[in-house]
Amino acid sequence: MDDPTVVYSVLSENHPAANGVIHIIDGVMISSMNRPVRNEKFSALTIGEILRKDDQFNRFLSLVDNCGAPLPLRGLGPLTVFVPTNQAIDAARDGSILYMLNNAKHKLQELLKYHMISQASLTSDDLAVVPRIHTMANQVVRVSVTNNGQLVLGDKGIHIVSSNIMASNGIIHMIDGLLIPPTIVPIMPHRCDIVENKITVGPCTRCSYLFETSCPVGSVEMENHLTGCEYMIFSPFQAMPGKGCAKYCNTTKTVAECCKGFYGPDCKPCIGGFENPCFGKGTCSDGMKGDGSCSCRLGFEGVACHICSDHRKHGENCDEECRCVHGVCDNRPGSRGRCRSASCSEGFSGDFCDKQEMACNSDGLMEHCHIHAVCSYSGVDTVCTCRDGYEGDGHSCSPINPCVKSSRGDCDVNAECVYNSPGNSSCVCAKGWSGDGKVCVEINLCQSESRGGCSPYATCTHVGPAQAECVCKRGYSGNGKVCNLLNPCRENNGGCHELATCKQLEGRVPSCICPDGYHGNGTTCYGTVIEELEMMQGRMSDLYRSFVWTRRDIPAEFYGNITVLAPSVQNQFMFWNKQRSALHLLRAHILLGVYSVEDLDKLVGSKVPTLNPQTQWKVSRSSTGMIQIGNATITIHNLPATNGYIHIIDQALTPALNEIPPDPPTLMDFLNKTSNFSLFRNYAMNV
Repeated sequence: MDDPTVVYSVLSENHPAANGVIHIIDGVMISSMNRPVRNEKFSALTIGEILRKDDQFNRFLSLVDNCGAPLPLRGLGPLTVFVPTNQAIDAARDGSILYMLNNAKHKLQELLKYHMISQASLTSDDLAVVPRIHTMANQVVRVSVTNNGQLVLGDKGIHIVSSNIMASNGIIHMIDGLLIPPTIVPIMPHRCDIVENKITVGPCTRCSYLFETSCPVGSVEMENHLTGCEYMIFSPFQAMPGKGCAKYCNTTKTVAECCKGFYGPDCKPCIGGFENPCFGKGTCSDGMKGDGSCSCRLGFEGVACHICSDHRKHGENCDEECRCVHGVCDNRPGSRGRCRSASCSEGFSGDFCDKQEMACNSDGLMEHCHIHAVCSYSGVDTVCTCRDGYEGDGHSCSPINPCVKSSRGDCDVNAECVYNSPGNSSCVCAKGWSGDGKVCVEINLCQSESRGGCSPYATCTHVGPAQAECVCKRGYSGNGKVCNLLNPCRENNGGCHELATCKQLEGRVPSCICPDGYHGNGTTCYGTVIEELEMMQGRMSDLYRSFVWTRRDIPAEFYGNITVLAPSVQNQFMFWNKQRSALHLLRAHILLGVYSVEDLDKLVGSKVPTLNPQTQWKVSRSSTGMIQIGNATITIHNLPATNGYIHIIDQALTPALNEIPPDPPTLMDFLNKTSNFSLFRNYAMNV
């Protein structure tokens, strides 16, 4: 004892018991040997600070830091935290922890909360007298004591190896294993993904330029291709349809799906287990998009189809008449047709409420039965039997509390058993769970009308019983509860052309408007050929970069209806470096008139005129079907402008030298050959 000098007074003595005597005293006798040892080394620190201070907690701390959600380990408390040892976490080598870290952080959050109690700081002594603890995961962990006095947690018997590590906001107990909440099992989902092969068609274009197109990312180009598809040819004046080709693309798509008997994004097992969903009495809404609810067969009801819909029936198929006579039928399969406990009418008892209670007498003498017992006859003998709701030998009857029995009043593991009266209890599903208490299913807030409080523009993710995570959808920002629309025009100009004005319409749809003087649909905007050439300087050769003049120097003919052939490669033009020769070369790359590549295809074998009257180019077709102008091949075609087209060619066109007009005479040559200026010439020479 703490103090052997303390005197205790006996208040009531000599109460007989079957195996001894009871005396009632005025105080509690406490032995110092039974007081739990407390580790006060870090008692001034919070639990969160202790985890960082001591290396023996570093594996658990790593999970806390990488779970993707804040946990209240530095809060005010009171907290009780069960921390698995580093060895216990390292022993989980089945890939489940790695899977949760990379692919299922909501499961990791649920697992960590399952190791925490937020209602109280419980020492090992407190835990020894608490059969069940309600965790932050809204799930229950069973606590038991072994024959040698050791505390164990959960159905797998996880041992507490180091207890009562005191913190300023709670207590830490170290355990030799991981506590796995049933709601995240299986941790790695039971997936039966479906692999689909789908043939899609790529963009349609002119057949000779099919090589320019590509199949969508993730698909494979097939050997054959589609011919005769329709594509639009954009001209400066109108859009015209044309017949072309498109690639066939083989897309292999894996569709995520759960195996039979599993449901939801995490592929959780249906009620009753995946082998016997809904206990074989209904159909589970399984699959990736299922919610795990049971659609009961005719004759059954309840969240798990575990009750006969006709309250007068019982049996495995709910087709047997209930045998309860003077009470309420227990209409669950497997009840044998008994009456529900403590439901017998006054004066009746027994499993089926079919035994009538009566006073005992023998030769006029009352049998000495307990006040909560009734008399029954066996031949000429009388027998005392405890009433329903009591247990004993009839001479001594004690009230039955179903909640302290191992069956806990037949309540679900996630339900609380509530004692009502002797032999009578009710089951109430715990926070985060719903049902009749006999069977409880976790509440999925995302399936409720409020969607867990998430914004209509947020994705709601179920992370545990009555727990949801809200994340704003793409195009919105906020905390998930409130999501505000982002202006799509702020990112990449809303997908509009760089010259276009992006305006946000109702919703998130952007409107793209080309500036005045430009044509196009907003996604594509184009001006005159000269304006387009100015924007294309980075893609052109030195030839064209040298001829993007200031506006006053551009010949007026360049604003007419023309087609420009723009070389895409570097070339050396020694002769053409003179401005007059270069201007002639440039005009040789400009066709007089508007020609799409489709128009040129119709002119194969003919010649097309340029802005140089002396220069004409023959149109031909390469072995691969590509259009050629002179000795150059069109590699990129039909770039629109308001007054024509631009085609990118693979090399510069070089006109014949004899097509170039002679250089104009110098001033002196002109004066020497013109008699009208002889006096001026003589005066100039003598100055």
